[in-house]
Amino acid sequence: RLVALGHRSVAFIDIDAESFRPSHIATAANEVGLDFRILRKPLGVLIDSIADDLRQLTTGGQSATAIAINVGLAGPLLQALRSVAWRIPDDVSVLAFSDSKISDILIEPPLSSIHTDLLAMGERTAGILIQWVESNVPPANVTDLALTSWSETGSIGAVSKVSTSGE
Repeated sequence: RLVALGHRSVAFIDIDAESFRPSHIATAANEVGLDFRILRKPLGVLIDSIADDLRQLTTGGQSATAIAINVGLAGPLLQALRSVAWRIPDDVSVLAFSDSKISDILIEPPLSSIHTDLLAMGERTAGILIQWVESNVPPANVTDLALTSWSETGSIGAVSKVSTSGE
């Protein structure tokens, strides 16, 4: 959806952890022509640190017009956006992974999000494992387990609307 809105560069802010997800997301983003940058932050991230990253995202090269986050970083990101006077979606589009009903209530505008159906993923994984045990034949593809859906709200906009304040 971001590509259709004219976005070409996305920054993903993540808690510094050993997570495979950002690298897989980066691969998928690159396949559709998005420049995808991963910014890792330590747990207990400081608002000023994110604000500094936001300023750097608009200097040199292609500016990030969208920011993707784990919904757990929504509070610090929103405070950092306020500190650099950026508005969602006028100045930057924001989307979240791991959506939360609570964030829909607390965050304005509610964040567009990618929801992973963990129950369905677990059921599919269990089915693959049971089939493997019963047939004694390893499955051909165990990477296609993510069942995701997109929930679009007012937190993303077209690039013509997005004009990062740092430029």
